[in-house]
Amino acid sequence: MSASHCIPRKPVRCFRRPCGGFLCLADADIADWQGEVIATSTSRGLEGTLRRNWWGFAGRKSADAALHERAGPELVAACQQKAFSLDFGAVLVTAAPNLKAKYILHTVVPGHPSSKDPRPMPAERAADYAADEAEAERLLRKSFAGLLSAAAGLNAGSFCCPAIGCGVRGFPPAVAARAGLQCLAPEVCPRPGPPYVEVRFWDHNVLSAWTTEAMVHRQLEECQELEVREELWQGGTLASWTEKRQVWPCRIC
Repeated sequence: MSASHCIPRKPVRCFRRPCGGFLCLADADIADWQGEVIATSTSRGLEGTLRRNWWGFAGRKSADAALHERAGPELVAACQQKAFSLDFGAVLVTAAPNLKAKYILHTVVPGHPSSKDPRPMPAERAADYAADEAEAERLLRKSFAGLLSAAAGLNAGSFCCPAIGCGVRGFPPAVAARAGLQCLAPEVCPRPGPPYVEVRFWDHNVLSAWTTEAMVHRQLEECQELEVREELWQGGTLASWTEKRQVWPCRIC
């Protein structure tokens, strides 16, 4: 049994980030999150659940699908008001209709080559995969870094994302966790980012892999959720703090 399978499951595991603020790993549905900025990994065509190869998601959960189903068609419309396609590693900022957040950051990561069907496939589908593992990891890091930069540009106090790359994109969870933590908890911060960063999971194996990587990260110090609440939200919850602040008028609406 791998070490990741030995990690006890807790609703939230919290860590102090080396550049200040907190990183929390939560066993929760991202569509229920209440804060300022949510991030999601989407398709290159920004189609949401309307994408042409949606059959490939049958029987599998997708954070992007959960957000689109909760937000409704307004989210696809918000995306397509700005763009009809997005390159790997790029980030698009939209409002968050019908969600408890102010903004959604959309990014696109390629499929990991280890998850690619070895049988021949149409060129359009083949283009969804990175050429090799090194390129896949580079583009995943580019997406995570771009998301944090965009959140910082919005002066966001809170940011939440799923375990990007670990779903239908087929990244090995440990690989995605290392790439994600390099960007979400860097040793040197190019610019101040959100003081609260949360990653949400619904797959136990993926959560365990991220928790394992966080616990061996040289610069992350595990702490209690109560410490986060006391230092950031005057002892309350993020949801109550967000409601109290009423965030700010949407800059992009």
